[in-house]
Amino acid sequence: MRALLRLAAAAFLLTTGLLPAWSDETYTNTKWGYSWAVPDGFESYGEDPTRSGATYVRGAIVLSYWGETLREPDLPAALAASKGYAERDGWNIDFEVTTNAWGAFTGNDGKKRFYRRMILLCDANVASMTVQYLAQDAAKIRPVIEMLEAAFHSEPC
Repeated sequence: MRALLRLAAAAFLLTTGLLPAWSDETYTNTKWGYSWAVPDGFESYGEDPTRSGATYVRGAIVLSYWGETLREPDLPAALAASKGYAERDGWNIDFEVTTNAWGAFTGNDGKKRFYRRMILLCDANVASMTVQYLAQDAAKIRPVIEMLEAAFHSEPC
């Protein structure tokens, strides 16, 4: 039943233009070893000067991806540090999940929401994905985030 509801929600979002289809573009960051499929209709701001990641925008949705060296002893500690920075910046954290290979959390400031996912890469590196969107669109964005999660992965070591 839940799968049928998700399928119906995805069909609704696709027909209303909120759920992007996948373009033929895949971004692969060879410096850090991660990649994702780029959703159709998102405008690229290009790769950042350090070649750690890129940002894409579609309306009020902002997708940011970047890689970095793991500064904490493990991924759960890195996720906790990232969550602490978000709280310091005024975000209220309202969900989190952590494993040894990946973790995620969400936050809101009343007007906007964000979702951050971190994945462990080779050689004690991590890649992060952040989706920022309007709080009023939270229920509609969940299927988009699920698609983005599935398309965000580490390259083989």
